[in-house]
Amino acid sequence: METIINTKGMHCASCEKLVSEELLDNGAKEATADFKTGKVIIKHDKSLSLNKIKEIIKEEGYEVKE
Repeated sequence: METIINTKGMHCASCEKLVSEELLDNGAKEATADFKTGKVIIKHDKSLSLNKIKEIIKEEGYEVKE
């Protein structure tokens, strides 16, 4: 499955890398963050829930736009 999350607070390539790597470390098959658009695209199976994805992004210091 693919999930797209809109975020606020990423401002550089390091932010993208931080979010992507943390999602990959927590079970995402692919994770791409784009600080310019604020979008994070995650390919994952059901073992990585939407709530967990949002929690990971928030733990890294970024806001999840609902």
